[in-house]
Amino acid sequence: MVQLWTEQSLLSGQTLGLRVSDDSYQLMRLTSKDWEPVEKTRTATSVTVPEGIELDLEVSGFVAEEDRLFDRDSLFDEEMFAEEEDKPKPPQVVLMGNGEIIPFSLTFLVDKKRLWQVKGNDVATFELIALNEGRE
Repeated sequence: MVQLWTEQSLLSGQTLGLRVSDDSYQLMRLTSKDWEPVEKTRTATSVTVPEGIELDLEVSGFVAEEDRLFDRDSLFDEEMFAEEEDKPKPPQVVLMGNGEIIPFSLTFLVDKKRLWQVKGNDVATFELIALNEGRE
């Protein structure tokens, strides 16, 4: 699905994003206001994995929270962002309209064992790897 969405982004010139949680992933679109979930199109825009499967996302190029120069809370008044609580969280992986993406690896786990991994590099080349941890 991510490869299809990357191609869609390239063909339309639109910036899309991938928001991943422990058990699902969602296609998002960058609008003039903010990120918003993409409504259902001819293809799925949101995928929930079957029960028992867990997703683990690693993204390249982002600064970890503990590496920040300033504490985010100390810079801004909390009331400024009160209305933002209802907004969807932004995507962790950005699919740019020029064909580039934020490099990532998405691992599928069952019972904490890593079975499959999808890797995407900055020029949107994808690799599916069978890890088969714990299988004999």
